[in-house]
Amino acid sequence: MSSPTSGASVDPWWLPMSASDLPPCSTIGSGPQLATSSSDRPSRKRKTTANTWAHAREPAGSEPSRCGRKNEKIYYYRHCMDPPYSTSVSTTFRNHLLRIHSIELEAPEHPVKRQRDRLIQDAFAKAGEIHAAKQLLGQEDALRSAVNLKAAREALVQLVTVRNLSYNYSSWPELHALVSTINPTADGVISLSNGSIQKLVANSYSIHKDILRRRLQSTPWKLHLSADVWSAPNHKAFLGICVRFVDGGTKEALQALLALPELPGLDGPGSHGGAEQWKILRRVLEDYNIWHKIGFYTGDNHGPNDKLCRLLGEHLQGKGIAWDARSQRIRCYGHILNLAVQAFLFMDSKEAAQAALEQIELTDESAFGADFSESVKAQRIQGWRRLGPLGKVHNISVHMRGCDFRWNEFRRRAGRSLGLDNDTRWNSWFRLLDVTLNLQSDVEWYQRKYYDDLREDYLSPEEWRVLTETRAFLQPFWKITQLTEGRCATLDRSLFTLDVLHKHYTQEFERCAHDSEMRSCIAASWAVFDKYYQLTDESPVYGAAIILHPSRRLAHIKKNWPRSWHKQVLDGARNHWKHHYQGLPIATLTPRLGSQDKRLDEYDMLARELDVKFENAAGDCFPSRLTVVSTLSSAIEDGRNYLLGMASRMLALYNGMGSTAPSVLRGRPSPAALALLLGRVFSGQNRHKQAEEVYRKALQDFGSTSSDWDTTATLLREYIRTATQSGTLLEAKAIYDRVIRYFILRLGRSHDTTLLLIYETGNALWTSGALSEAEQVYQEAISDLDITRNNANVLLLRVMDKLGTVYTEQSRWKEAENMHHAALKGFLNAYQNYYDSRVVAVVLKLGATLRAQGKLKDAAQMFQWGSSGLQQAFGLEHADTIHAFDQLCLIHTATKNFVDAEFALRSALNGCESLYGKYHERTLRKRAELAVLLRDQGRFLEAQAACELLLSEHETPLSDWKFFVLNHLGTIHSMVGQFDKAEGEFAAAIAGFRKHGGQQSSLALLVLYNMGNAYHVRGRPDLAEVSYRETLAGLRQTVGHNHIASLAAAEMLALSLMSQGRIADAANTCSEALNLCRSESLWPTTEAHRVTAANFEHMTTSCLPFYSQSPQLCKHDNSGETSLPRTNIKGAVMK
Repeated sequence: MSSPTSGASVDPWWLPMSASDLPPCSTIGSGPQLATSSSDRPSRKRKTTANTWAHAREPAGSEPSRCGRKNEKIYYYRHCMDPPYSTSVSTTFRNHLLRIHSIELEAPEHPVKRQRDRLIQDAFAKAGEIHAAKQLLGQEDALRSAVNLKAAREALVQLVTVRNLSYNYSSWPELHALVSTINPTADGVISLSNGSIQKLVANSYSIHKDILRRRLQSTPWKLHLSADVWSAPNHKAFLGICVRFVDGGTKEALQALLALPELPGLDGPGSHGGAEQWKILRRVLEDYNIWHKIGFYTGDNHGPNDKLCRLLGEHLQGKGIAWDARSQRIRCYGHILNLAVQAFLFMDSKEAAQAALEQIELTDESAFGADFSESVKAQRIQGWRRLGPLGKVHNISVHMRGCDFRWNEFRRRAGRSLGLDNDTRWNSWFRLLDVTLNLQSDVEWYQRKYYDDLREDYLSPEEWRVLTETRAFLQPFWKITQLTEGRCATLDRSLFTLDVLHKHYTQEFERCAHDSEMRSCIAASWAVFDKYYQLTDESPVYGAAIILHPSRRLAHIKKNWPRSWHKQVLDGARNHWKHHYQGLPIATLTPRLGSQDKRLDEYDMLARELDVKFENAAGDCFPSRLTVVSTLSSAIEDGRNYLLGMASRMLALYNGMGSTAPSVLRGRPSPAALALLLGRVFSGQNRHKQAEEVYRKALQDFGSTSSDWDTTATLLREYIRTATQSGTLLEAKAIYDRVIRYFILRLGRSHDTTLLLIYETGNALWTSGALSEAEQVYQEAISDLDITRNNANVLLLRVMDKLGTVYTEQSRWKEAENMHHAALKGFLNAYQNYYDSRVVAVVLKLGATLRAQGKLKDAAQMFQWGSSGLQQAFGLEHADTIHAFDQLCLIHTATKNFVDAEFALRSALNGCESLYGKYHERTLRKRAELAVLLRDQGRFLEAQAACELLLSEHETPLSDWKFFVLNHLGTIHSMVGQFDKAEGEFAAAIAGFRKHGGQQSSLALLVLYNMGNAYHVRGRPDLAEVSYRETLAGLRQTVGHNHIASLAAAEMLALSLMSQGRIADAANTCSEALNLCRSESLWPTTEAHRVTAANFEHMTTSCLPFYSQSPQLCKHDNSGETSLPRTNIKGAVMK
C-alpha cells in the first residue's frame, strides 16, 4: 500500500482563482500555484514573434536551449557567432539589434493593452452611443473638463515660490512634457511667457495679503512685531518684517511675514539706519492698518533698532496710543548669545569687548551686523593661528578640503568630515570643535600622516586640553540656542536660560581661577552677557513670563536672585498682570513632562540646580498650579458623584414609568445612554458586579420600539466585556440572543453594527472556550448567505474566518476549509493584495486545514504563499515567518520534495540566527533538523559533518538538543555501517534523556527504538529484540496500546523474532497487538493504524505454514487486502 499522502487528490474547487491569477514568484520557487495534473494542462509550445525572432537561430552544438528555473527558451542571434549572443527577453534582443547592428524593430503592442482597448471598444459598441472617432473627442472633453485651472495656477505659484525657482521655468520643455503626459489637454495651463508667471505670483501675493490683513484686524489680541535686515547673495539688503499673533477663530498662535522690502539707502549710499527702517515699517503698518494692535517689538541689539522703537513710540503717541519704546522692546535672544560667544572666541580682554559693544550700540548703522567678526578678519590677515588651537582646527579642516583625495580619505576612515566654520553664526565654530573632539583619534592620525603640511598647525596635548575646556564652556550656549530658536520657543525660556548662564559663568570663573588665559576669555564674554542680562529689567514681560510659568513662579526668583533685584521685577510683573491677565480665566494646565532616562549634559545639570519646589507658597499673589489641580480634582469627583446620582434617579424613573417614559421625558437621555453612563461610572470604581447588573436590566427592557440602536450596541458590548471578566458569559449569551434578534429585524443581518456585535460576542465566547456557543453566534451572520460567492463586507469576512477557526478546533476540517476558503476569496477581493497581512493569515489557516485532511500538495502551496507574504511583511527574522517555513518544510518532507524542504528549512534557520542568535537553542535545533533532512536525502557525509560540528561547538553543558543531535548522529552512522559509533551515541542520548525526563522518557524510548533498528540492520536480531521489548513496554505504559508508536515497536519486535527463527513468538506478538487494538472502540482511528493492522495480518498470514494455531488468527473485518506492501512506520515514529 502506498503512503496515505502519495495519492492525495487535488480539489480545485476551493482554489480562489486560476493559476495565472495567483501571486507572482516568492522566495521559494514560484508563488502559490494551482496543483493540477499534467493531464489538466494542455501542452503549448511558445510562439515566436516574427518581427523580433526572425533574426534568431536554433542552438548549435553544446549550446543550451533553455535557462533558469523558469525553463525559458534561449534564442541566439544568427549573425553573432564569435562570440555568440543569446537571450530569452525580446526587449533585450531588440536593444542589441539597434545598438550593435543598427536594426530597428517596432515593439509589438503588449497583449494586455490590446485586450484593454478591445474591451473598451466592445463596451461602447454594445452601448451603441458613439463611434470610435467620437469616443476620442469625448475623452478629450472629459480630460479638458477635469483640469481645474485656478487650482493648477495656484499650485504653480506655490512651486515657484516655495522651491525658489526662476520665472523662466515656464519655458522648460521637460515641465511641459511632464504635464502633457499626465493630461494631454493641459498643455495650455503653463504659459510659455516668462512674464506670465511673474504676474501670477504678484496676483497670488495680493490675494494672500488681503486674507492676512483681515485676520490681523479681526483678532482681539495684540500683534507682536519683529524685524531684521536680511542680506541676499546678490549683495542687496532687505528688511524682513514679521508678526506673531493669535488667530481670532481657531485660537491658534501663528506667525507671518508682513513684508520684505528692499533697503535702498534713502539716507545715503548703503545706509541701513533706524530712520530708514522706520520709513519702510511705517508704510507697511499703514497698509495693514494695525496701529492700535501693536504689542511688543523684537529686534537685535544694534543702535538702529533703539532708534526705530523711539520713532514708533512717538508716532503712536501722536495717534493717542500709549506705547513705551523701552518696556515694549524685546531684545533678540539669539543675538545676545551670538555676541557673548563671539567675545569669548575672538576678544582678547574685557575692555576690548566693552569697546566693541559701545560701537555696536552707538553706531546708527546696521551694516555693522558682523559684530565681532571684524576682529576675526583682522586676525585672519595675520593668520588663523593667531586664534590659538581653534584657528589650528580651522586650518586642518581647510587642508582636508583642499584636496578631494584627502577629504574622502578622512571621511572613509572617520565616517564623516569635520565641517567648516563661517562668519555668520558661532554655532558653526562649536560644531567644528565638537566634531573634532569626537574624532580626536582620527584627527591625530591625519596630523601624523600629513605632518609636513600641518607642522605649524599640529595640535599638542595641551592644545587638545584647551579645546576640551572650550567645548565644555560653550556647550550650555549651544543647548540654549537650540531651546530658544524656532517658532515654538517662548519668552519664559529667555530669562530662565539667562539665569542658567549666570550660574555657568560663576562656576567657570571659580574653576579657571588659575588659568589666566581662559579666565580672560570668559571675562570678555561676561562683559557682553552681563550688559544684556541687566537690560532685561527694562521690560516687565521677562519677569512676568517667569512668574506666571507653573514650574517657576516667585519661588524661582526668591531662590536664585539677590533680594535687591526682587522689587523692580515684581512691581513690573504685578502691574503687567493686573492690566493684561488678572481678569482672564485659567483655560489649560501645563502638562507634566515625563521622566527621561538620558545622560545629563552641562546645561541639564545647571538647569536642575535652578529648579524649585512649592512647599511654601506664602506671599505668592498669583494662582498656584497645585491649587488649580486640587480644585479641578475635587470638581471632577463632585461631578462624578452628581452624575452617578442623576443617572440612577433617571434610570429608576424610566423603569417605573414603563412605556410612557419616552413621551414624558422627551429630550432627555435614553435609558440605554443612562445605563451606559451609570455602568461606566461603576466600572471606573471597580464595582463590576453593579455595572453588569445595570447593563443586564437595561438590555432586558430593550425592544423593537427602541430607537437608540448605536448606544444599545455599545451597551451590549460593555455587558459582554464585564460578563467575561466576572465569568458569567454563558448567562449573558441568553440576553445577547434576545437583543440580536431585534438588531437583525430592524437593521438587517449584514449591517455593520449587527456584524460587529456578532463578531465581538463570538470572540468573547471563543476566547473563554465555549466553542459550540461561539459557533452558534457566528452562524447567525451567515445563516442566509451563499459563502461560495464573493463577499466584500470585511466584518462578515472576519466572522467567516473566525467560524473556520472554531471548526478547526473541533477537528471539523472540511467545514473549516470551506469557511477559510470563502474568507480568502473575500479578502482578496477587498484588499487586492496577495501579501496583505490579513490575507496571509487566512492562507496559513487554510493550509493547516488542508494538511490535516492529507491534501499535502495543496497545503504546501498555501504555506508557500503564506511564508512569502510573512517574509515581505515582517522579514525573515520574525517568529511567524520562521514557523511558516517550518510547516512548509514538514509538508515538503512528507511528500518527498526534499529540495524545497531543504530550502524552507534553511530559510527558517537563517531567520532563527537573525532573531535569536547563532548559538540560541532554537537555532541549534534547526541545525540539527537540517542534518536529519540531509540524512533523509542520502547525503550522509554532509549530515554527519553537520552533527559533529554542532557537538564540537558546544561540548558542555549537555542539554536536550544535544541528545537529539546524538540520536541523529547515531542513526547516520548506522546507515553508513559505522555501528560501533552509532551504539555509543545512542547510549549517550538514552542516558541523557533519562537523566532529564526519567526512566520512561518518551524521547529515551525513541532513541531506544532507533537503537533496535541499528541492531536489526547490523544483523544482530537478538540485541534488536532487547531494545524493541524495552521500547514496547515503555510505550504501552506511557502512550497506550493502540498508539502508532506502540504498534510500530510491536511490528519491529515481531520482525526481529522472525529473523531469529522464532516464528511462534512472532505470531503471538502480532496476535497480541491485534487483540489489544481490536478491544479499542475507535480502532482503526487513522489511516496509519489501518495500514499497520493490514501489515500485522500480512505477517501473521505468512507465518501460517509454520504455526499450528494459525486458524485462530482470523482477518479483521475492516482490514482490507492482506497483501498490502509494508509502510515505513519507523520513519513516522522517528518524526
